[in-house]
Amino acid sequence: MFLEINQLQHLYDEKNGVREFSLSLEKAEFITILGPSGCGKTTVLRMLGGFLRPQRGQVVLDGQDITHEDPEERPVSTIFQNYALFTHMTVLENICFGLENYRKLSKAKAAEAAQQYINLVGLTGYEKTNVQKLSGGQQQRVAIARSLAIEPKLLLLDEPFSNLDAALRERVRQDLKALQKQLHITMIFVTHDQEEALSLSDRIVVMDQGEIRQIGQPTEIYRQPQNAFVRDFLGGVEPHFALRSEDLEILPGSQGEVVEKSFLGATTAYIVAWKGERIRVTTLGSEPGFDLGDKVDIRAKASQ
Repeated sequence: MFLEINQLQHLYDEKNGVREFSLSLEKAEFITILGPSGCGKTTVLRMLGGFLRPQRGQVVLDGQDITHEDPEERPVSTIFQNYALFTHMTVLENICFGLENYRKLSKAKAAEAAQQYINLVGLTGYEKTNVQKLSGGQQQRVAIARSLAIEPKLLLLDEPFSNLDAALRERVRQDLKALQKQLHITMIFVTHDQEEALSLSDRIVVMDQGEIRQIGQPTEIYRQPQNAFVRDFLGGVEPHFALRSEDLEILPGSQGEVVEKSFLGATTAYIVAWKGERIRVTTLGSEPGFDLGDKVDIRAKASQ
């Protein structure tokens, strides 16, 4: 295995922290650690990056035990929520900094290497622009380029898209996935966003209360949750039907009544009062076009 994480633990008190975290990664895997706020996912990332010492456990990267190495000593790069850019520097200077100080390249060689990564993330022409004058998405690209430029064996990402609007977030994460495949780099991504985890990951690690609840491919995690927490966190199952909301359909009838309706663009979410319960049904687009107060029935889709 390229990365072996064995029984990492760091507890802040009896209830908060990471009780035990073990995971093995192949080279070039994209792993997402998914869970609610306070579940321990960022604590895991900080231990892997060297910013927090584990109370017990071991981290072995490409045959090298890095458990107790400082951040600057380990072949690991981290992209934080706030990007941590040098605001007084230009795009080129930000990327050159790591090349000169980490890879020990001359200024000329660093500038040459930095230009390759600037081109790679689509910022050609912005080399001399101060990063404070860039948009949020452009700043994120600088952070990605700077992290990739030092050629880490492992790239860690701590909810890096949380400051971007929805449309920009989707575009940047698609670009990140493409870069990951192109450069064949191992990444561990931390998020509480189920959509990000499902769309980006080779495997997902679902955490809650400092422990792993399930590890699996996105389709496995979504379709075959191993416990109630994973099932509910990934969207929930309507108990009356034992199906997810998108596996149900709504049709004219008499047993239920539409009590809530939310148009979400690609989908419409209905809440139907049904036999004393509130059932959520998710349909594509604006179809089938029911309104509040309409009498309806619910059934499992034929494919189910």
